[in-house]
Amino acid sequence: MFTSENNPGALATAQMLQESYPELQLTSVPPAAVRAALGLSSSISSAEQLDATVMLLYLNDQTYLGDAGERLGTELLAVQKTGCSILMMHENDPCKGGCEFGVYFDGRTPTELLQGGIYDTLAISLFPGAYQPVSIALAIRVLQACEQGGIWARIVRKVRMRRSQNADRAGTGRPRRNAPHVMATRQVGGVDPSVASNPRRVLSKSELPHSSV
Repeated sequence: MFTSENNPGALATAQMLQESYPELQLTSVPPAAVRAALGLSSSISSAEQLDATVMLLYLNDQTYLGDAGERLGTELLAVQKTGCSILMMHENDPCKGGCEFGVYFDGRTPTELLQGGIYDTLAISLFPGAYQPVSIALAIRVLQACEQGGIWARIVRKVRMRRSQNADRAGTGRPRRNAPHVMATRQVGGVDPSVASNPRRVLSKSELPHSSV
């Protein structure tokens, strides 16, 4: 998994995931296809040759702000174009810049990302305190699903289809703005306790976080 230095808090969050999932390899170097889309050199050192398959997008009140935010937007556009997976984690701890999801529609998210459906990807709510192990366990399940051949991608497509159908029935032709993403941890109360106690246990399809959309 790779993180961007233009995404404040992403590396610390990735390292927190790695503590519970030691098999997770981290890098700050985008995969070759993303580097090519960004016009970056294809030559990297042998120490940086991990070709990541997932990007972590950490969302808090600093995301997309300033020059770093502009660079992050450019990187995410390249990720979208190449089809690389994105794991979104939405911070809910006020001490770490936790905020309402609606702030990302105040103009800070690049228009091209919105048009590309950046928030159609399911997001994991990152809670503090007692619920944090569950948030981490769910994020690890998403990473495992990506490794197992795109199960998570099929869930995303299903949610998109249902949103589109709901929008058509409402006569709007587009999803409701106040439901930009699915908080996978809505299901916290129904998560098997073994998920939190043993985050490396492989999750079956029936246990994957699902939407109530």
